[in-house]
Amino acid sequence: MIIKKILFILFCAFTTLSIAQSYNFSKLTGTYTNLANSTSLNNNVPWDDPELTIPIGFNFQYFNSTLSELTLFSDGDGADLSTQTTPTGTLPILIAYGVDIIDRGYDFNNPNANTGSLSNISYKLEGTVGSRILKIEWKNVGFYEDINDDGISIDYTNFQLWLFEGINTIEIHFGPNSITQPNLNFEGETGARIGLVENYNFNTETLIGTAKMLNGDPNAPFLVNSNDDTLESIYLNGVIPNGTIYRFENQNLSINNFELDKTTSLFPNPSKEYFKLTTNSNTINSISIINTSGLIIKTIHNPKSKIDVSYLSSGIYFIKINTKLGSVSKKLIKL
Repeated sequence: MIIKKILFILFCAFTTLSIAQSYNFSKLTGTYTNLANSTSLNNNVPWDDPELTIPIGFNFQYFNSTLSELTLFSDGDGADLSTQTTPTGTLPILIAYGVDIIDRGYDFNNPNANTGSLSNISYKLEGTVGSRILKIEWKNVGFYEDINDDGISIDYTNFQLWLFEGINTIEIHFGPNSITQPNLNFEGETGARIGLVENYNFNTETLIGTAKMLNGDPNAPFLVNSNDDTLESIYLNGVIPNGTIYRFENQNLSINNFELDKTTSLFPNPSKEYFKLTTNSNTINSISIINTSGLIIKTIHNPKSKIDVSYLSSGIYFIKINTKLGSVSKKLIKL
């Protein structure tokens, strides 16, 4: 009877191993706080279309790509992030704020003049290993069309991109702004473009995979799936208020991407009430229990050798073990 049950569980699990990564969207509010003691990326040099590399500090799962760093690439809007500074080939794209932004200290009459930046781009890694957050900040940035049209920077905005270790969630936090000329700053569009693009082929200008873009009222936006024809035409309708947080919560992990480690074992497996974890890896910082849909059921920091699973329903789970040197995953059968 037990053998039949295990075989049934295995059959159900294997039919779901190729589930693609997906995101749930929610709009939150909170107090915006500037980063303190952050590392500048532009080093006080005024910028337009910056080409900058940002170390994440941990492995971050974005759709089916594992990222260790992000780049701001040329020909972007100033907050379009990918994996290389030159947009060629097929690349993932994270559009944190799709508006043509610029350093408020940039001099169009003398682009090479180093007059000092008025719009710092910086980053900071916070938290403990296993649950860190990378925070990237665009501080008091201006708008290209505003400076180009007026010769001076009148309008500005502030925002931050947060990446969460372990749960692979993305948040965009918006701070104080003064956008008195939205039609000019948004180049005739209704607002900013914000979204997650799985992969885009810059050579053929073709979307590869899926793209999830925000649409509608910035106070209550909704997530829509884009295609090649709509990717460049989905915008928010208005200015994003100070204190707004857009959260893209990772829901599904690609089970095929899980690493195997012969030095790590779970016992007993199958398990009914608990399992013990043995490993030759370095100190374990945390473990995550993940179902076959890729949903993180529970994360345990500084786990003991005996892990309670009595509360789980029968089925297949994946135990992701996070150490100082990375992570490995093992399959667990819960009876």
